Amino acid sequence: VKEHPILALDMQTMLEVARMEFTGVKPNIPMMKKKIDFYNQQIDSHDADLGINCGSSKQCVEYLQKYIDPAITSSSSGVLTAYDSDPRVVKIIESKMYRTRRGLMVSMSDTNLHPWDNRIHPTFNQLLNTGRFACKEPNMQQIPKDIKNSVYMSSDDTIIFDTDYAAVELRLCSVADNDEEFLHGYQQNIDQHYATAAKLFDKKIPKTHEEKVDAEENPNTVFVNKWQRGFGKTANFSLIYGCHWTSFVAMIQASRQSDMTEQQIIEMYNKFFDIHKGVRDTIERAKNIFMYGEDKKITRWVRFKNGTLHKMENKVVPFFTTCKTLLGRILTVDTERKLMNFPVQGSGSDTIKLAICRMGHITRKENTQYNTINIVHDDAIGESYYKHFDRSSEVFRSSMEWAVNFILRRKFYTPVNQDFCVLSLLGEEIFLEEAFTLKDIDTKLVERIQELVENSNNEEDPEKKTNLIIEANRVHKLLEKFRDKVKDLPSYSA
Repeated sequence: VKEHPILALDMQTMLEVARMEFTGVKPNIPMMKKKIDFYNQQIDSHDADLGINCGSSKQCVEYLQKYIDPAITSSSSGVLTAYDSDPRVVKIIESKMYRTRRGLMVSMSDTNLHPWDNRIHPTFNQLLNTGRFACKEPNMQQIPKDIKNSVYMSSDDTIIFDTDYAAVELRLCSVADNDEEFLHGYQQNIDQHYATAAKLFDKKIPKTHEEKVDAEENPNTVFVNKWQRGFGKTANFSLIYGCHWTSFVAMIQASRQSDMTEQQIIEMYNKFFDIHKGVRDTIERAKNIFMYGEDKKITRWVRFKNGTLHKMENKVVPFFTTCKTLLGRILTVDTERKLMNFPVQGSGSDTIKLAICRMGHITRKENTQYNTINIVHDDAIGESYYKHFDRSSEVFRSSMEWAVNFILRRKFYTPVNQDFCVLSLLGEEIFLEEAFTLKDIDTKLVERIQELVENSNNEEDPEKKTNLIIEANRVHKLLEKFRDKVKDLPSYSA
């Protein structure tokens, strides 16, 4: 392990991925069918309103040229975002999104269920260039975060839960680029988006509720408001990867609340790199490497289908170089963008691999009935039996935090933020944030019922009021079933 840590990690990860493929995922077929029907209705409605097939790029471009801007030559997401202030463009964007999600839902429908256990068993492959995973049959890594609780379905004896890192790539970037500002922020446990916005706008970070209210209501406030924090978040997650100033201007101007001029945004762009010198130096180093790099001429042998070998002399190979992740994984890159992205993204994939390997090791050693069922970049989904849920949740979260600290060589002593939630309970969809134990699940369900009842009492629209009451009754029945299921478990009765 000491001599070849990457090889040891990948070999152990293969075993965990094999277990993950064998366990499979039980999809929520009834909910997905409802989603497919909803997407079909929305697609038909948008197509009828616009008079075109929004799934056709040719028809979209012709429509945009005729009604929006004659200079438009593409219907890509980047082009559409620049014109999303027009409601017709918004409908095209939504229609494309609904088509993508419908295709995902259809690929996870009944036809792909295994006859033995009625579960989906996707295939995961490790990508050699970044160390990340690719998934097929179906692609479980395309599930958007806002609908994942509608995709996974637990059995009557298990709970499905999910945790993902909050802005872990920014934490990894701070060490990979040796950026003093980011390092200082993490060592002091400061919100990095607030910190960036405070430096860009020359304001203070609000620390109390009164200061946050003042930031939103007082136009002459000295504190950062929510929009400015969002500006800082956009800057952090785009500029650390070398986003060009033209793209950055387009992103900020696409925000409908922005009244900044192009010159003001460019000044902020330059100011960011004056503040984060480590990020700036890394980007400049990558640009210089490819600016002065030369293509290579090599001799290679090619085997044709008939078995004969052909010698190709002076074959021109585009310039490439190598980089390393924080764990030491060597990656080959052929563009400056990859040279800026891959060390951070590769470190992120190494982190999640370490986490699932540690989870599997501890749970098998303790004979805890837990399985990892899916991985999406820095997001892991697990399934556990009720009697082992409390321990599985603890191991799940501690393994994620341990993996980051191991990769960063204990650079920080501040907690790693994670978003933990329960996705499915007793075969029904639910979304309960920070429900770490069975007692937490009980408390969150009670709070959800109270919230739904309160909202229904305040709702004036009869249809919405009825829907809230129906949902409150559903959650109440779920709570009763849950209590009946766990009443004899020691971790709950205690």
